[in-house]
Amino acid sequence: MRNLNIDIIKNEYIPKAVSSEELVNDDRTIEQQMAALGLYDVENNCPTNACIVLFGKNPKRFLYGAYLQYVRFNGLDKGAEIDNEKPFCYCLAKMMPQLEAFIDFGVMKTRPVAISTLREKNQSNYPADALRELILNACMHRDYQSNMPTRFYQFSNRIEIMNPGGLYGKARPENFPEVNDYRNPIIAQALKILGYVNMFNRGISRVKNMMVENGGKEPIFNVDKITAFEVICHSAINHSDLQDYKEDLTMTFHRIEAKLIPEFFNAEEKDELMRIITLLKEPASASFLAKELGYETRNFKIKYMEKMVKAGVVAMTIPDKPKSSKQKYCLVME
Repeated sequence: MRNLNIDIIKNEYIPKAVSSEELVNDDRTIEQQMAALGLYDVENNCPTNACIVLFGKNPKRFLYGAYLQYVRFNGLDKGAEIDNEKPFCYCLAKMMPQLEAFIDFGVMKTRPVAISTLREKNQSNYPADALRELILNACMHRDYQSNMPTRFYQFSNRIEIMNPGGLYGKARPENFPEVNDYRNPIIAQALKILGYVNMFNRGISRVKNMMVENGGKEPIFNVDKITAFEVICHSAINHSDLQDYKEDLTMTFHRIEAKLIPEFFNAEEKDELMRIITLLKEPASASFLAKELGYETRNFKIKYMEKMVKAGVVAMTIPDKPKSSKQKYCLVME
């Protein structure tokens, strides 16, 4: 039990999995409560593998492949230079919110594209909800007996998601996605209770619709692999456009960086500043920015926004009313 995040099980999961009326009169031990939910093996006096995956402090210690590997390649294949690499080694209860935030700020790119002579719209490379759905499905359906991690590879023009374990049970290449089955029913049920996925076989259809509505192609589901399941999603923004966007963003940051470092910030804060500048592609409130970077609003304004305004790289949208509830910040474009 010492290898589990018991607080999450007691305070977050069980109250959602069991009705409040039942909990009031429940005098069972925590082990007995967990056993009723498939999280504890009473006979062997230990947590189940599903419990380790969902709530373990270090799942990889017991199930070596129980983590997600993200790699971003600065090109079109695995021979390209690696731009970023990040393993997610937490239990699913902790990993899911981290992955959601990472997709929003580490994977998503939005840029204006012309739709007529006088009009533009913001175009995202991928719909965030579709990527979340695919990643969640990969973590839910994967084979945890395999030492292979769930792979989340991002190339300049596409994303490839691969999880160990092919189609399971009644699901076959000829009936996918109309028929589904669950390799990990306890994990699937837990993720549904925690509010992350549904169990009504709607995920694939939703992902296809979201990708097309975002201006891209339907994802490719490779179901012919015997030992793995793969999804390929192509970016809705052209490779050349993404390169131009990246170069524009880099040039903007280099211009701004000279005004901020070292007079107002240390070199160690460069990554945080880059994130703020990326978020300010459109005017944003201090509360929004603080939440995205994990700060309390007041501390965030003192630590970053006041200095950036003083440096002249950021301006208030309502400068004559600095405390306005509608106040936002925008980049000063020279």
